[in-house]
Amino acid sequence: TSTSTLSKGKGKAQPPSEPSQDGETASEEEFEEESEEEAAPKKRGRPRKDILKDAAKRMKRS
Repeated sequence: TSTSTLSKGKGKAQPPSEPSQDGETASEEEFEEESEEEAAPKKRGRPRKDILKDAAKRMKRS
């Protein structure tokens, strides 16, 4: 019963106590899929940073 509150290992993906965070993560995942195709051929440095920046821009617009 208390193991769910400890969250050992791969838990803590998205905290259920924040409903606003839930919407953000869902939309960020969509953008991640879109941008991943553009960043895939580069394979140099950290393409994920690009993806996050792109997602942030789109979040500001909406």
